[in-house]
Amino acid sequence: NLNSENLNNTHKTLYCVDRMGLPHLGSRQRMALVDGVLTTLLASGTFDEVGNFILHSPVGIEHVFNEMHERYSASANKTESEVLASVASKLEPLVNSGVFLTKNFIDVKELLNRSCVYDLSNVDRAYQGIVASTIARTVMRELRARHSNNPPNAPRLILAVDEVQILLGNDKGVLEQAFQEYRKFGLGMLVATQNYSSLENDHISVMNNASLFIALSNSNRK
Repeated sequence: NLNSENLNNTHKTLYCVDRMGLPHLGSRQRMALVDGVLTTLLASGTFDEVGNFILHSPVGIEHVFNEMHERYSASANKTESEVLASVASKLEPLVNSGVFLTKNFIDVKELLNRSCVYDLSNVDRAYQGIVASTIARTVMRELRARHSNNPPNAPRLILAVDEVQILLGNDKGVLEQAFQEYRKFGLGMLVATQNYSSLENDHISVMNNASLFIALSNSNRK
């Protein structure tokens, strides 16, 4: 629902960028990403006579990444170049994973309203953690937004993560938030691993917030 009002409203665009699920963005990085998103969108559509923005072609994360990379390559300002390069480096693994390209859009409404399974076994192992993190953060933030806007009808959700050590190795904070904060927004967590020894001590401390542990037969006495 883009129009001239919200495209020119930095706060609304910043809110959308925050909902993208990218962790660890500083204030300069977030604003640079906002500029990149706006520039990419404006280059891909036009306004109609009543001010609504019409996209002429789909815009995905790969287009934003290309825009950020081009600006980084062309910038003569050292500080700006460093900020743009850092944002591009965060977008690059998401682009390289292939999961978030335009042809593979993930419908967050589908995630929240239906039972869905995302099988990441065919994703390069180097990118599995960041893909899982981004999906989880996107779902969590959308769930929070729905509870804020319409609490009585907001959905409740169970987010199940198998091989959780891959997610924890990339982004421990996503499970900290899920266990400590997002339960009040209707999110339940179910996590599993076949290799308990692969979890670090700080990973285990995160999951101490879980209300139930089930351990099947395992040679690891710990």
